[in-house]
Amino acid sequence: MKTCQNRLVLQSHIPVREALLSARGNFWFWLMGLLLLVSCLRPALASEGSEKAVSQAVGEVVFVAGEASLQRDGQWQGLQKGRSLQEGDTVRTAANGHVHLRMLDKGFIAVRPGSTLTLKQYRYNPDQPEENRVLLYLENGVARTISGKAGEANREKYRFTTPVAAIGLRGTDYVVQAETALTRVSVLKGAVVVSPLGGGCGADLAAGCSSRLARELNASNPNAYLEVRLRGNVPEVILQESSQDGPGRKNQIHPEEPRAVLEKEVIHVLSGSLAPEPPRGILWGRWSGVATPTPTLVSLVDESREVAFGNELFGLLKPVGSVALPAGTVSLNYGGGEAWLKSDLGQLTSVALSDGSLSLDFNRRQFQTSLQAQLPSGSQQLHANGSITFQGAFFSNASSSNMNVSGVVTSNAQEAGYLFDSKQPGGTLFGATYWKR
Repeated sequence: MKTCQNRLVLQSHIPVREALLSARGNFWFWLMGLLLLVSCLRPALASEGSEKAVSQAVGEVVFVAGEASLQRDGQWQGLQKGRSLQEGDTVRTAANGHVHLRMLDKGFIAVRPGSTLTLKQYRYNPDQPEENRVLLYLENGVARTISGKAGEANREKYRFTTPVAAIGLRGTDYVVQAETALTRVSVLKGAVVVSPLGGGCGADLAAGCSSRLARELNASNPNAYLEVRLRGNVPEVILQESSQDGPGRKNQIHPEEPRAVLEKEVIHVLSGSLAPEPPRGILWGRWSGVATPTPTLVSLVDESREVAFGNELFGLLKPVGSVALPAGTVSLNYGGGEAWLKSDLGQLTSVALSDGSLSLDFNRRQFQTSLQAQLPSGSQQLHANGSITFQGAFFSNASSSNMNVSGVVTSNAQEAGYLFDSKQPGGTLFGATYWKR
């Protein structure tokens, strides 16, 4: 821009006598100045357009009833159905307001009356799930959330926060009530892990919240909720039979709020045009004594799934019944994973996984897989190869692998999952992964 200013100054110093020799000269004088001005403004206008293009939509307002407003870039404005949402947006409802949000990863949020919710971060990359980031902040009021694919693929980078608590989850339907010194959480589907803020648990995604203060609640007890108060650091499970204070009973629920508890049902109800996705056959859960945000194994087991394998942190679930194996070679896409480095003292450190590959040769009954792990000591490529059994299980060959793998496939290799462990500087890395066609 400074160069443009210099050029304009030079243009203004052209001898006026020469420019005014004729009407023709006068015309070319002013035309030259105009072209110079446009050339200077073009980069600035392009830059402004580029900055606007960077802010992409992360969701959409699909329902509004009563009074509601949205804050963006410090400016409040009325909120209507169809409005796109961006990172940093704050949604506020009046005493009669109801707002429903559908997110780009197929998540759903219902903001109930008298509530203020901010989308601090919302990033979803199905091809690189390690880049997923979801950070929601409920300043006050009540919100119901059904998590989407971003949290399912990268649970360590999904967090719902309030003034006093952080909530971790995986594929759950839950309700949160927030006040200045109080948070209550109830679960309609799946499980949540609630931690008081402080003591290593922050209101951002910089660090995990796995500690002895974390408490889990699952949907097996519909009459319970977790409560966090500033006067006590440890959440307490309180039954609702003798109380009307559960978050699910706070604020009137609008008849339009989806009753569905499964992600595919929510999307079907909201859009009508999207085909529901089949539920996953392979899942993993943590053992009850392990302090990670992962749902416990017992909260995920039902009549349709059974435990296939386990390591020190996780158990792997597969569908009940026999497996029909395909012919030929099948390459599956990495659908997400979770890994923790366990020190000799038992301390757990979250480790990001990326660049996954899994190839299954059913003719030769052999497999190969690799992952990139971002350890505290640096990036490390993990790899394994081994054999596939006729029941659809596969195991690594210790002599040619740097991680121990125990996995399973579903019929026709539509899905696969495996647990792994690997000795690394600072301890042992334990993980679980999910793969799909």
